[in-house]
Amino acid sequence: MTYDTLSWIGSSLIQHGKMNDRVYLMKYKPDHATDVPGKIEALVAEHGYTKVFAKVAAKYAALFHEHGYVPEATLPDYFPDGDTCLFLAKYFDDKRACQTHADRIADIIALCRNPELSKDIKHLAPYILRKADSRDAAALAALYKEVFATYPFPITDPAYIQQTMETNIDYFLIEADSRLIAAASSEKDLDANAVEMTDFATLPDYRRKGLANHLLKAMEADMTSQGLKTAFTIARAVSAGMNLTFAKNDYGFAGTLVNNTYIAGAIESMNVWYKPLP
Repeated sequence: MTYDTLSWIGSSLIQHGKMNDRVYLMKYKPDHATDVPGKIEALVAEHGYTKVFAKVAAKYAALFHEHGYVPEATLPDYFPDGDTCLFLAKYFDDKRACQTHADRIADIIALCRNPELSKDIKHLAPYILRKADSRDAAALAALYKEVFATYPFPITDPAYIQQTMETNIDYFLIEADSRLIAAASSEKDLDANAVEMTDFATLPDYRRKGLANHLLKAMEADMTSQGLKTAFTIARAVSAGMNLTFAKNDYGFAGTLVNNTYIAGAIESMNVWYKPLP
């Protein structure tokens, strides 16, 4: 499988490739000598991509609006200066812009907004939750390979997991009888004092036991201790369980990224949820 490529346009970080069939502007830093929207559209034309997905501070959004981008999700007070983070999109194919499973996604969001939503969390015992280290890379990769048919990043590769552990990602795991049964990760953006809670995976025999809730709470506590101020996630919009996990933990709904990510064997829409950390 060929994963999308990370590269730079001036000082701005992008990911692009045919796997997700898009360009993802992951970090935008203004560079007056570089036309970032124009360079992105040149990539789209060269490779025939059908979507651009951009993560941009609100103070820079006007430039992207001029190029036809529209907001799909909003994270208030995301940046250290208090500015909002916008997830912007531009489509180059009408089918890509048309929401799939719209009714199901709407039902899941409504369920998450139910004021009577139970926030009870099951006991973790007899399982063990801990922070992973480099010795866990192979087991984590094997878990992700078993759970996900496809994934937008190479988390089934132990070398990738070990590399990210050494840079900006902390992994957390749950064990039963010395066997890895669930995991998740905290991808830190230190420039923004923010963290993406992501890569949640649980073996089928251990689902519906609330393990993702325990992982999320442990991750929040650890990220707070590291001084991070905002947590968010980009969750599969058709996954009731993952969306409910964040709703139960007081995350606010930020918007839906339409047909955004190649995961579990198809291009899927993703819901964004966010929460200020103490």
